[in-house]
Amino acid sequence: MNDTPGIKRRRLWLSIVCLIVCTLNIIAYQPGFMSPDTLEVYEQALNNSYSDWHPPVMAILWHMLLYIQNGPLPMLIFQMLLLWGSIYLLLDSHKEKRWYILIAVFTFLPFVQNFPGYIIKDSHMALSLLFATALMYRAYAGNRKLSLLEIILTALLIIYGGIVRPNALPAIIPLCVLFGSLQAGARKRRMALFSTVLLGAVLLGNTLQNTVSGASKTYPVSKLYMHDLTGIFVKTGEDVFPPQLYTLTGLDTSYLRNKYSEATFDHIWWNNDNKKILPAPVPGALADTLKQYWAAAISGYPDIYLHNRLTGFMYFLRLKKYSEDFYYHSDGIPINKYGFKYHGTAVSQIFKDPIELQGGMPYMRPWFWLFVNIALLFFIKRLPTLYPRMIFTVLVLSSLFYILPTFFLFQVDTDFRYMYWNCIACTLALILLIYHWRDNKKAAA
Repeated sequence: MNDTPGIKRRRLWLSIVCLIVCTLNIIAYQPGFMSPDTLEVYEQALNNSYSDWHPPVMAILWHMLLYIQNGPLPMLIFQMLLLWGSIYLLLDSHKEKRWYILIAVFTFLPFVQNFPGYIIKDSHMALSLLFATALMYRAYAGNRKLSLLEIILTALLIIYGGIVRPNALPAIIPLCVLFGSLQAGARKRRMALFSTVLLGAVLLGNTLQNTVSGASKTYPVSKLYMHDLTGIFVKTGEDVFPPQLYTLTGLDTSYLRNKYSEATFDHIWWNNDNKKILPAPVPGALADTLKQYWAAAISGYPDIYLHNRLTGFMYFLRLKKYSEDFYYHSDGIPINKYGFKYHGTAVSQIFKDPIELQGGMPYMRPWFWLFVNIALLFFIKRLPTLYPRMIFTVLVLSSLFYILPTFFLFQVDTDFRYMYWNCIACTLALILLIYHWRDNKKAAA
């Protein structure tokens, strides 16, 4: 398809504007916000030695970026290019002023700007999926299929987003279906084939990333088992723990009873009382035994397990409060041996002040996005034409599929970053609803 001079001129101006604001965004957040988790990933990237505590794929990408420059700045630039590349693609999808205004508002919302400067896997997942969605939306809006380059880029972004956070897999499924439908049109068999192949690539990537990288096993998956076992023990008084724990650690059940909360197990797992919960690392045989006891306890007391999980999920959503700590954004770098520091500038305040001012608003809490997500389900049929309805449905389902499994997996109630994809997906779906509302009114007339 040949672009007219007018289209080329418009795209040139969009590129210039996005590049300028992207640069300002980088200046505002440079060298990139970090946390202890970020520093751990950086150390793995620097040493080219990986563990499964965090998905190795992010550290491997960072290792490659270190050939450009040491430190967090190359990764910050990568994240900002994902954000502003997505914005450019969305702006280029339509040429009406109201569309430009909607996307501009989207970009500077406090719950969109609170994490793109934070170098963490949640940002990578959300921004990768945003870029992939923007590529597909632009193709749908142009009534065309993806080009070969767009196919490759979209697939890579979905695969990366699906493996940089392993629990993102449910959220990937609707995007894989969207990818298949875009390329296959009305041919349902081809659509199923394309979708299945892409989903299979995500599954394969999740399976292989630890093996290929040679990642050592350090992630304490047993923490989940211990949290649930402790909850059942506290509520029933029955000793549901494997006998080996008493031999290996001298497990103190009185300590577990006194310290237990449905909200999190972290304060017990990483305690300051010299209480050993499990040997580190957990031997494979013990991990298998622990899993068996965990499954048996759930089978024996499903009502208590579900009640504990529901209570914990309410803490996760901040409908209940376990502590005052809540990190609705990240804006610094902890003391570290590398000398990385964040100083901030006048430009920084332009981007950060709105986030700080709105930190106490309902939309800066997880529960808000679950409610919005559910409410959006009732608007799917409000979009009369196929392509906006398809994109809208995919965004809403992807967000919902991402948050609901958290019921079984939540670990802490303090981090809003876990909801970053929900904020982006639901807001973009709402923008599509607003923009295409006129189409709905015309169809009704």
